[in-house]
Amino acid sequence: MLINMYGNSLLAEDGSTRISVSTDFSSLLTGKFGGLYIVSHFEDPPARCI
Repeated sequence: MLINMYGNSLLAEDGSTRISVSTDFSSLLTGKFGGLYIVSHFEDPPARCI
């Protein structure tokens, strides 16, 4: 899901929530109690200019 700088969902022209399918990179993190987590970062092309 794509969000703006306030944490609100970005909406497509039809009112549905926009999502990105373009994985930029993933981070492998160790949690406080030894758990292992992966956080995937996504990006989307910039807005269209009209």
